[in-house]
Formats: sequence, C-alpha cells, structure tokens
Amino acid sequence: MKIQAGIVGPSDYVQIICDIAKEYSDRLYPIPFGYQNAEEATNIVKQNQQLVDLWIFAGPALYPFVEKSGSKQPFFTLT
Repeated sequence: MKIQAGIVGPSDYVQIICDIAKEYSDRLYPIPFGYQNAEEATNIVKQNQQLVDLWIFAGPALYPFVEKSGSKQPFFTLT
C-alpha cells in the first residue's frame, strides 16, 4: 500500500517536491495542493484530510496554519 502524501505550498514548490517524490513512487503517492497565499493551508488541510495519510509542507512558516486546522495527522516541513 502506498502512502498518500498531501504536498502543500506555493505551486512551483509543490511541483518540485512532487518531482522528487517520483523517486519513491514504489511507496509514496503525492497529492499536490498548491496555493496563492499561505493562509489557504488551513482550509486545504481541513477539507482534504480524508484523502491523505500525512502532509508535507514547503517550509516551516506553514506550521501556524497547520496548527489552526486541528489535524492530528503526521506532517513534515521542508526547510
């Protein structure tokens, strides 16, 4: 079973992360969620929790927005 990973960040960063994730395609399925404004991350997580097993965020600055979502799913931030 592949892990469903929600990739959240500006669209150009999300594309780069998804390209890198292809190296792990045998065990990871990336689901891209690009945004225009960092505040959108809260709603992205709230509205899409059922689609993913974990989250990967394009930068630690998104942490406050993830925290607002109330999600208990694991997440990782890239620096």
